[in-house]
Amino acid sequence: RTHNTMSRTTGRKSRRPSQQESVPILSAAYLKNAKSKKDIISRLSAITNALESDPELDPSDAPGLASLSTLLVQPDSFLHHKDSDVRLHTLLACMELFYVYAPEPPWDEEEIL
Repeated sequence: RTHNTMSRTTGRKSRRPSQQESVPILSAAYLKNAKSKKDIISRLSAITNALESDPELDPSDAPGLASLSTLLVQPDSFLHHKDSDVRLHTLLACMELFYVYAPEPPWDEEEIL
């Protein structure tokens, strides 16, 4: 899907790829593109919903899943965010990741604790 926008200087329409087309939801890049707390929560919800909606998801089918898993638990990242809603939605996404990766979690014991 592309967005058509009108150029202010030329009056012609330009075509640019939409966010969804260029960055997969199940990737760290999708979450890193968040601009505000509300956007972070919205993106975390989209990630959780995407994980919930495909109970047969194989981690090898979603190459960005490993980087997303790492990003969520990094120090000074979303799991340690100052806002409790961001932390809550991050935890929900992490719980879905546990389900996808079962029986082997995507994090080592130190990251889980």
